[in-house]
Amino acid sequence: MPWSGFLEVSDSERTQLLMKNDFRAYFLPTVGYEISGEHLIELSFSHFSVKSTFEATDTDPLSSYESMFKQDVLSLTYMYILPELDRFSLQLGVQGRLWFKQLTLTGSKTLDRKVSDLSFGPAADLRLQMNDKVFIGLEVSTGLGKGNGFIDMFAGLHFDGPFYYVRAGTRYWS
Repeated sequence: MPWSGFLEVSDSERTQLLMKNDFRAYFLPTVGYEISGEHLIELSFSHFSVKSTFEATDTDPLSSYESMFKQDVLSLTYMYILPELDRFSLQLGVQGRLWFKQLTLTGSKTLDRKVSDLSFGPAADLRLQMNDKVFIGLEVSTGLGKGNGFIDMFAGLHFDGPFYYVRAGTRYWS
């Protein structure tokens, strides 16, 4: 997860931080059930954490900090499966998410913040069937909550198995 930014030391003083670049691949465990070929219910859980060490670039001597960001998300999705048109299929529904986030920053000062929120909104899944096991998928879901909202877009390949499926592609999640 690439990031760069600043650390606000006081109301008027900011310390610029070095840019950090990380790449992470992670699994999103999902359990789903299809009812009579028209209704789909999915429950998924994701855990993401990043731990990093960085140095302030404009202090003398250089100050070192350590950060830990953790995020757990529980999602419940209902989709109505529209009739297939040749190789195209479309699912429309709603998705709800329960977020648990924690940010810990240690160095000359320590900051620990925990946030939880519930968001919900519409969801859609458009698929182009390549063969009986593989399709190209575009998933979009959005939602609003008290403290935040989310946009989740995924584009990639979807591989169906006898009792599982695997997705590989790019995801934008905010």
